[in-house]
Amino acid sequence: MFEVRKNSLVLLSVVLFTGCGSSIKLAEFKKVSMPKSKFMPSQAEMQHKKSGVIVVKFDENEIALAKQAKLGNTLATQVDTELSKTKMVNIIKRVKNTSLTDEIKASEIASKLGVDVGSAQYLITGKISNASYTHSFTEASSYQDKKGRIHRIPASHKYKGCSVGNIKIYGLPTLNMVQSIPFNNCRTKSEDARSSTTFTKRDDALVRKSAVAAINSSSKGFKNFFAAKGYIFEKRTNKDEDSIVKVTIGSKTGAKKGEDINFYTKRASYNELTGKTTIEIAKVGTGVITNEVYKNECWIKIKEINEGEKLKLGDFTKIKYATGTLTSIVDAVSSF
Repeated sequence: MFEVRKNSLVLLSVVLFTGCGSSIKLAEFKKVSMPKSKFMPSQAEMQHKKSGVIVVKFDENEIALAKQAKLGNTLATQVDTELSKTKMVNIIKRVKNTSLTDEIKASEIASKLGVDVGSAQYLITGKISNASYTHSFTEASSYQDKKGRIHRIPASHKYKGCSVGNIKIYGLPTLNMVQSIPFNNCRTKSEDARSSTTFTKRDDALVRKSAVAAINSSSKGFKNFFAAKGYIFEKRTNKDEDSIVKVTIGSKTGAKKGEDINFYTKRASYNELTGKTTIEIAKVGTGVITNEVYKNECWIKIKEINEGEKLKLGDFTKIKYATGTLTSIVDAVSSF
């Protein structure tokens, strides 16, 4: 058990200090010229106007356990909590007991939620497809180690709560669904057993914990959807040929040291069959936010640029939110 705990703590330490490689000394870098993009951003695009969002109770889908544990509210509240961390949305209306079915019309939202729909661009809710709570019993056992000592393991009860469903993002006022994000997670706990028939037949708190974990593990989907665009307006390099770029996102819009980002560019694509030109967005590389983070700007260290590509003034970045690995590891270590 000690080895397991020690190894887990080492793993946690690795994760905690992953961002250390993003530290730079700005004075060591000198400004260099960059080509301009053919599609320079407008002043409006660079203002980072927050999206107005309504977060509504998830549909419990007439699932008895979901209603019993009040999962609809738990799921919506956790979406609200995680989304607020991005600093890129304005929550117009939070969770209310009223849940919305797929068939609801946009004109009904205002009366149901008591909110001016015109001030919001998106509505986030979801639907639970399954909720479960199970129990298993393990009889007492024993084993002999290499030194001949006998170790006894007491009988135990193990409990498991699970939540499964989809997060749904709708555009307003049309209520067209623009993104669906699946969630699925379980939480377990164990206790010593007095007998095989004496156990906890209901644990709503454990089921709610599985709902919170499910949202946390799926949060990258809606965080990436609302992530701010940071437009490149300066580049510097040092004697080691490391390169950094300055972009128009900062702490005010969710930029944090150590966050991974993607670089994107706009390019024109001509279709000879239709005779029309369309604007396409292509990912051209990756980077990481450095320790130089200000209110409205930050410096990003370039990690990789795709072969044949070159960053230009006016290209943009978006934070690449990942699954909550740190949360998962902390949970694992805590279980010991």
